[in-house]
Amino acid sequence: MRYPVSRQLRTMALQTRAQVYLALDQRWEDEPLVSAREHLSSVVDGWDAEAAVAWTAAPGTDWSEYLLNYYANKLDWLAATDAAQYRELFLVCGFFETVGFTAHTKHIPPRDIVGLLGGSIAFSGRVFERHLQGQLAIPGTSPHYFEHFRWLVDYRRRQFRRA
Repeated sequence: MRYPVSRQLRTMALQTRAQVYLALDQRWEDEPLVSAREHLSSVVDGWDAEAAVAWTAAPGTDWSEYLLNYYANKLDWLAATDAAQYRELFLVCGFFETVGFTAHTKHIPPRDIVGLLGGSIAFSGRVFERHLQGQLAIPGTSPHYFEHFRWLVDYRRRQFRRA
């Protein structure tokens, strides 16, 4: 039985999309990203514990805001004192910069990316977003600095608000 050409093309498009999603998942679950994600999670757990102790000494401060600023300060400190660890943590941002580019340019539907990696996007956004904003404030920093990662975090946030 012969398929009409339009059905064959739709089938091929779906297969290609599935291959792209599997390739994204493969990259997310392979080294060096697995190590970088595990390291990021461990570091953030430690920062959360430190922040909780310090926050109790700052009455009247909103916890969410305090934590976002705490992450930014810790990342600033890491950038200045431990470039290797800083770069390792930023592998996660690099991955989301690439994924954000493919979503922002509509090569992959953004809602699909959020469906596949939304929780990780939200987590990474919380950890890095305020730091990236600080980096953008430095004279000479390109306004395109991690722009697709920042766009992806914002897109995910807007999707979450709609739900």
